[in-house]
Amino acid sequence: MTDLDLHPKTKAVPVGTLRAGHVVVESDGYPAVVVRVAYGAQTTRWVTVYCRYIWQDPQELAWILGGSKLLSSTPVDRAV
Repeated sequence: MTDLDLHPKTKAVPVGTLRAGHVVVESDGYPAVVVRVAYGAQTTRWVTVYCRYIWQDPQELAWILGGSKLLSSTPVDRAV
């Protein structure tokens, strides 16, 4: 197993620009892979981002970034 980078360099981006496969840093030392992005019905104003920590097994359930839907303009730290 290779060492995991728990502190990647990041850049603040609007949550609405995230795509599956991007890595976000939820908090210091907690990078997570975006597994799915869902937009609100009839609008792209609200976004729900499903993630898994980089050390989680692919069979484990994804969790929602921020705990619920976010405005698409909400800034998040994405690994660069």
